[in-house]
Amino acid sequence: MKLDIAEKGKTVHIEVSEEAAKSLHGMKIGEVVEGSLLDAKFKGFKFQITGLSNIAGFPARRDVEGASLRRVLLSKGVGMRQKGKGLRLKKTIRGNAIAKDIAQVNLKVIGIEAEAAKSLAEALGKAGVGRKVEAVEATVEV
Repeated sequence: MKLDIAEKGKTVHIEVSEEAAKSLHGMKIGEVVEGSLLDAKFKGFKFQITGLSNIAGFPARRDVEGASLRRVLLSKGVGMRQKGKGLRLKKTIRGNAIAKDIAQVNLKVIGIEAEAAKSLAEALGKAGVGRKVEAVEATVEV
């Protein structure tokens, strides 16, 4: 399962193990997840589930209960591109619960405990934009 984790306008894409993916089963869009459930690197982080999509690419909507596919009459929002005013179409979407056929989960950082890393990039060991990189001067003796 892939996780897209957003923090302050930056998104990190990671792949998690089957064990971590199973810990998310049954959770719904809008619920809060402890970072330690996903990986030891995320201990102290709190994430909120903001969206899902299954292996076929169907998006999940918060207002549709369950984990199955449904045909719903939509006029705007997730799963619908507005092509004109007043247009309504019947579209296939997923329910809001995480199941085994979910391919991607979108998360956002909502809290970081004091003993955790300062940012998501720090926790993953990636250099963030705007981070100072100090130059090291090498001296060569002849």
